[in-house]
Amino acid sequence: MRDLEIEVFIPAIIASTIGYTVYGFFFGFTPIFGNLQIPRYNLLSSSSIMRYSVYAQALQASVMPVLFTV
Repeated sequence: MRDLEIEVFIPAIIASTIGYTVYGFFFGFTPIFGNLQIPRYNLLSSSSIMRYSVYAQALQASVMPVLFTV
């Protein structure tokens, strides 16, 4: 966070809040992409949790060395 200036960050938050409020006043606060129906995901068994944790560890083991070798 060396490039983040606090003198710019606070006015950016204020401008973003005011901009979103003005936009919502004119166009409404409904979701931009409409009312999407996202299906609910249910875990079918406890083995799927183990499978996803193995996937996450494999992804982490393959990506992290690439990110931190710079």
